[in-house]
Amino acid sequence: MEETKSLKSITAKESEKIVGGTFNKVVIRGKNIIEKDIKCKSFLVDGVCKLKGNLEAKSIVIKGQMSIDKSVSGKNVRFGGIVNVKENCNIEDLIISGKALLEKDIICKELNIAGSASIDGNVESSYMYVSGVSYLKGNLNVDKLALSGGIIAEKSIKGSNINITLGTESKINNLKGKNITIKNPENTAKLFSKMLKKLVKNKVQLSCKKIEGDKIYLENTTADLVRGNVVIIGEGCNIKKVEYIEELKVIENGKVIKNIKVD
Repeated sequence: MEETKSLKSITAKESEKIVGGTFNKVVIRGKNIIEKDIKCKSFLVDGVCKLKGNLEAKSIVIKGQMSIDKSVSGKNVRFGGIVNVKENCNIEDLIISGKALLEKDIICKELNIAGSASIDGNVESSYMYVSGVSYLKGNLNVDKLALSGGIIAEKSIKGSNINITLGTESKINNLKGKNITIKNPENTAKLFSKMLKKLVKNKVQLSCKKIEGDKIYLENTTADLVRGNVVIIGEGCNIKKVEYIEELKVIENGKVIKNIKVD
């Protein structure tokens, strides 16, 4: 990117078409179309915008509504409005507090979903935090996953440390990690208000086909197979089969139909 100090900034007027180019700052406050790629230091949409090319900026904030036909790359990106990205996203720090449809792969250092996100491609992230709702059609590879909202994952989630506090009905096809903890909100009282605990009670559930890990602790989980070294099956669980190496504990009325100690 060119040195931004020598570049002009633009603030788009209503219904103004922008050819594209390299800028210092770009502000969209009306209803606008950008015909080609945009490169800039900061990019802000507070209106409605359609970009027919790629978007590259250090700072991106979408407060309004935006459709991007190609890719997005940036350092600090905030999707607070309604956003549709049709190609890949390569972003260091992405926060989704609005509603986002991301149609291809996502590469992030940190991904925070506080709103609603639907991701059709694969996700690679060092840290992922979900307090809203996420729909994943591809695979998720993550070092650390902290979830207190809801998730639907059609394929697999793989990570080192996976901590899920059940906030709503969730479904994961295959879950694999080194340390996996799935708990009810009632057992993480510091994170939840009394009102939320009264609303959800014990009704929330996580459904999985297969869960694999080193150390596994589960509550309110249904699964066909749980496989691990140390496995604890807690309240509200209904597990068809557990395969364990070192230890299996079934507590608080958890249910395991069949268990096998693996040598």
